[in-house]
Amino acid sequence: MNFPSDKPKCTAIVKATGEQCGNYPIKGGTVCEKHGGGALQVRDKANRRLLEARVKGELERRGWDKITDPILEYADLAGEAVAFKDLARDKMNDLTEWSYVDAKAMEDARALVQVYERAMDRCDKILASTIRLGLDHEALRQGRERPSREQRETLALILDRAFKDPRVTVDGLPADVIRDAMKGIDR
Repeated sequence: MNFPSDKPKCTAIVKATGEQCGNYPIKGGTVCEKHGGGALQVRDKANRRLLEARVKGELERRGWDKITDPILEYADLAGEAVAFKDLARDKMNDLTEWSYVDAKAMEDARALVQVYERAMDRCDKILASTIRLGLDHEALRQGRERPSREQRETLALILDRAFKDPRVTVDGLPADVIRDAMKGIDR
C-alpha cells in the first residue's frame, strides 16, 4: 500500500515479511485493528493521547501566565485535585447498579472507577507533599495576605516621594541616604 508520507503507519512488524505493517493505526493509536488496536487498554491509551493533544492545542491557543506565587498555586492545585476527586466520587455514587449487561455501560463504569482511583492517588500525592513541605494552614493563609505587585509599586512610589522631602528622617538618617540605600532593593 502507498500512503502519504505525513500519515503515520501501524508500528507493528508483520511476522511473515519482517516489514512494518502498512495499515493506518487506530485514531490516536500506534497500531491498526489487526495488530491490537481493538484491545481495551490500547483504545484507552489512544483516547488519552487524543484528549491530551486537544488540551495541549487549547493551551497553546489560550496561552498561560507565569507563576508568581508557587505556594498559592500549590494550594490551588490541591483544592482542584480534591474537587475533581469529589466530583468523580459523586458520579460513581450516581451509578444505580453495579452489574451491567450492556458492554458499553460496563466499560463506562470501569473508566469512571479508574478516574476516581487516579484522582484519589493524585490527592494523596499532593496532600502528602503539602505536609512534607510544611505548608500548613498558617503558611498558606499568610501567602494570601502578601501584597500584590501593584500594591508594592504604590508603596515604593509613596516612599520615594516621602524620601525626597529633606525633612524626613529615619532613625536620624537623612532621606537621601535612605533613598540611595533603597535603590539596590528589588521591588
